[in-house]
Amino acid sequence: MKKQIKNKKNIYLIFFLMALFLIISFLFNQFGYKNYITDEGRYKNLYEYSNSSSVISESIDKFVKEADTILTLDMCEYYIDEGGRMLDTAKEVKHRIEVLCFSAKYLEANNLDVGKSNLYKEKVKEYLMYVCTEYPNWHPIHFLDTAEMTYAVAFGYDFLYDELNGEQRIAIEQALIDKGLALSCKENYSYVFSMAKTNWNQVCNSAMGMAALVMRNSDIVIDKSRITDTQIFSYLPAKEKITSGELCDAIIRRTIRNLPEGLIQMTPDGAYSEGTTYWEYANTYTTYFLNALKKYDRSSYVKLLEENTWLKETILYPMYITGNSDKTFSYYDGEDEKLDLYPSIYLAKEYYALDKSNENLLKAIRWYESKEENIDNIYQLLLYDNEYDIASYTDEELEGLGIPQDKIYTNTELAIITDGFEEQELYLGIKAGNFQKMTHQDLDVGSFVLDINNIRWIEDYGPEDYNVPNYWKVNKERWMYYKKRAESHSTLNIIEDNEKVEDQNILASCKFEKLETSSNISKVTIDMSNAYFKSDNQVVREFTIEKDKKIINIKDTVNLDENVDVYSFLNISNGIEINLIDDKNAVLSKDGQKVNIQLECDGAKLIKMPKISIRNDVNEYNECNIEDKDNYKLAVYCENVKSCEINIKISYGE
Repeated sequence: MKKQIKNKKNIYLIFFLMALFLIISFLFNQFGYKNYITDEGRYKNLYEYSNSSSVISESIDKFVKEADTILTLDMCEYYIDEGGRMLDTAKEVKHRIEVLCFSAKYLEANNLDVGKSNLYKEKVKEYLMYVCTEYPNWHPIHFLDTAEMTYAVAFGYDFLYDELNGEQRIAIEQALIDKGLALSCKENYSYVFSMAKTNWNQVCNSAMGMAALVMRNSDIVIDKSRITDTQIFSYLPAKEKITSGELCDAIIRRTIRNLPEGLIQMTPDGAYSEGTTYWEYANTYTTYFLNALKKYDRSSYVKLLEENTWLKETILYPMYITGNSDKTFSYYDGEDEKLDLYPSIYLAKEYYALDKSNENLLKAIRWYESKEENIDNIYQLLLYDNEYDIASYTDEELEGLGIPQDKIYTNTELAIITDGFEEQELYLGIKAGNFQKMTHQDLDVGSFVLDINNIRWIEDYGPEDYNVPNYWKVNKERWMYYKKRAESHSTLNIIEDNEKVEDQNILASCKFEKLETSSNISKVTIDMSNAYFKSDNQVVREFTIEKDKKIINIKDTVNLDENVDVYSFLNISNGIEINLIDDKNAVLSKDGQKVNIQLECDGAKLIKMPKISIRNDVNEYNECNIEDKDNYKLAVYCENVKSCEINIKISYGE
């Protein structure tokens, strides 16, 4: 009898332990660690998609091969560059961790090479432990460095949470708090990004928000006196010691609250005030955070999408800002490389998920995915879904999407003129000027870039080397750099006051007056008067594009109160052959194609000149930095005039 009772007790104990295990498992799934990046199902789907898509299979192969290379590399050493940044190091650590994690998970999830997958994981652990324990800090004095490194470590932590032993986990969590999250809550660091209306807001808030999400379940105790950011402080409980979870919840709240302050520079229509490179940089981090936030707090995620409508507007920005040369309109400090399409594809899919009736979003997704020949972003690979049949669209169908051939982006003041998107022959990007004292701006009112038949004939320089002396001093020194001056752009330069360093007014606000467009002719006008210092100047630039005749007419009308020298520059791309026939005609040549430049006015002459300043003091300042001094540009020159009218005709085709 006693034996039967004992057996029953054993059975009850077994059932109790099983029930307890199930309850603990349930509670951990509900309240324990939750992956915000890893999704095993996506990796298995990718394997299936790779069998039918060469873009997917080749992109995956590229990442796995790169992961093999990373295995052979030394750790990234702690390094501050000559400009006082650790940003390149942080970006490299981030990239290596992403590539290794993606490749490991892909091989493991599809049972392709578990042994190699384990090698990748071990290398990730080595990187995580190295930057967490060997780096003295993540360089908070330039907080972008800290943000990128914090994100990189949080990314690896999230991917490998179940693979880390207790010692590794504690070391990584402590570093994320001490070298990243807690420092973001010190006022002397947070003020530079928290409420900023620049890319720093989107990158830093999003990176800290993601790290906070993956660290919510850590049990580290923090002395509240370390927190001096008043906003964060107001979100914390009234006690001397707080948990890392409480700190992380406060940081997540801050990100949700403050992120729109950074997004606001895309108002009202989606163009990015700081330029193309910063559109990609800022919105990539924003979409990373949104993707993680969706798993944590869907209502806040939906609210961010619905209230910040310019996120929907910015979906088409890469389409308009990229010419048929595959180069972007690199205004300000933007590079001309083709943009990563992930932010646009992500946002289009998310807005489509919220509004399935909006077929235009679905078509936009298909348009972008049809243009991808190689995917460099692992998030975009994980986002891929074959429910969006890849297809291209005619110009007429694109017009139906609300994607007209020509567009003006207000506030940022960009005009884009094309002859279509599907079989584009002409791309003209024009910059007016609405200067907002931004650190990345140029003196470029009236400038333009020109693509014809897949060649960029007239270019914008984009950025100078960020490490040159005084580059960020926008009151004066920045305008001593040739690449930032109007004379390096395809616009007017008026030699009016020899004492002024800048050649356009840095506070000018010059907007497009109008855009007249039809199937064959487009016309846009800029009143540039405000860019040339004196209130009674009149300087107007007018573009008339005859698409059917393949002619671009540029008319400049200048009326001043004193005699000056006037230049109208054409910044011809390097590698273009310039044949100056006479003082009214030139022919540009490349790869068997020709573009004709004709000056149709009296009292002016067309000249060919080196790509250097017309001012000796500027050239002396740039002495070690004018990389294109042996290349040439064209200029229309009017000497000692009070008024003039310059007519330039650019023609192409047979």
